[in-house]
Amino acid sequence: MTAAPGDPMLGGPSREVAMIRVLSIDGGGIRGAIPATMLRELERLTGRRISELFDLIVGTSTGGIIALALTCPVQGGRPSTAETVRELYVTHGNELFPLGGEPLVGLPRGNPILGTRAPLAANATALEKFKHFMGYQNVAKITAGTGGHAAGQGNARYPVGPLERRLAETFGDMPMSSAVCGVAVVTCDVDTGEPIVLAGGGIGEEDHMGAILMREAARATSAAPTYFQPMTILGRRLVDGGLVANDPALLGFATAASLLTMAGRTLSEMLLVSLGTGQPATTAGNDDGTVQQLVDTRSWIQLAGPLANAFRASPGAFMRDQLMIALGERYLRYQLTLPAGVNPAMDDARPANIAALVTTADDYIRANHEAFDDLARVLTASA
Repeated sequence: MTAAPGDPMLGGPSREVAMIRVLSIDGGGIRGAIPATMLRELERLTGRRISELFDLIVGTSTGGIIALALTCPVQGGRPSTAETVRELYVTHGNELFPLGGEPLVGLPRGNPILGTRAPLAANATALEKFKHFMGYQNVAKITAGTGGHAAGQGNARYPVGPLERRLAETFGDMPMSSAVCGVAVVTCDVDTGEPIVLAGGGIGEEDHMGAILMREAARATSAAPTYFQPMTILGRRLVDGGLVANDPALLGFATAASLLTMAGRTLSEMLLVSLGTGQPATTAGNDDGTVQQLVDTRSWIQLAGPLANAFRASPGAFMRDQLMIALGERYLRYQLTLPAGVNPAMDDARPANIAALVTTADDYIRANHEAFDDLARVLTASA
């Protein structure tokens, strides 16, 4: 079910029965602020953490980070709140995508050589200050397409250090097996194009998957080609799962269906809630453009072949139609249309754009408050 602000949401489940409750969160880079804001509202309405409202949480890319953060027992054995996870985008987004959305070349105020600068740390070394003055971050992004530069980022536009430090702070050394409920994130083997699911919390932990650290899984599912370097896990170079399933709802459905079958139950006992990260008005009703951004390899020729194969496997509107047929009103899709003036680029982490994303999510929630109230009621009644 898809609705934009002002559109009526379709009705929720008509009966309140004990069911397996599945949450699916799309990829979309900095636009993860949108589903995080929706989840914050659900926690406000119910007075419960998301891990207490759902039995299984799946995510891709930024949605994978959110899924893992909401199930990782770091606060006295309890996961982070949706508000805390939201701050990763609102407060720290420009750390993860330094100069995202900013011009790379120009003569703005006080910058005599190359483009806008990211803030310089107060304790920066003399070398860091010199590189900052010379616009080194801009040079690194401009030369990324050639396949490498002095920072060792390969063809990545952004250094992975800030992301890895933030993930380490969020997850510590918690393994996937420690998740407080079922969780799974999608990634992709960049060399073979094979989809890889990293799971924990009591599901799919065979083949040492449960021993993988949650921060490693978060890093792998969000390693968008040309944005961040791949993440090597168990000898495989893994990249952003958005290449194969930017909307991971099918993974949530298949996993839950398997659990129901093993328990002798039916699909009528499944509720699948799917959260999008916003789509431009020009693509409303279709995919949100995230996959196209991930595989825009015009300057990254060496990756064109494997990424094109992965792109052809990416599901979208057809998959959602099939989920609607299988689950009917027990499949709830929450997706909004980004208004003019909001940049859908997955790396536009300028404060003004992040604020616009959050405002758009708040507007969507207000326009569909009855649907969120109904969802909160159903989730708590099914607990």
